Amino acid sequence: MKVIMLYNYSINIDLDYEMNKGEISMDIKSLLTSQKKKKEREQKIKTAKKIAAGAAIGTAVGGALGILFAPKSGKETRQDIAKKTKEGARAVKETAKNSVEGLRSIQKQVKEKVKDAKEALSKDGK
Repeated sequence: MKVIMLYNYSINIDLDYEMNKGEISMDIKSLLTSQKKKKEREQKIKTAKKIAAGAAIGTAVGGALGILFAPKSGKETRQDIAKKTKEGARAVKETAKNSVEGLRSIQKQVKEKVKDAKEALSKDGK
């Protein structure tokens, strides 16, 4: 009997029992599934970072072009800069918030699947 830690859950693996049955252990399946989920989560984090960076760059470029091609008085230009900066910051915050919410949802799903696998293993072991 071996015990592994997976997302703060200990899972018992009875390799001899599963090997004798000629089946892949549910624990091994859940471990492989969790590794796949981890890679997917990392990919989503990378995507979220790219989106946030793109939003920030787009806001900066748009603001700069707006200032260059829209001649206004100094006071109006400063107001526009302040407005565009606030809009850009708001867009970045919203993107980050959406990314965090998505990651929390994924984390919750993974925890539920690990719990279900653990329960299934405990039923099989009885």
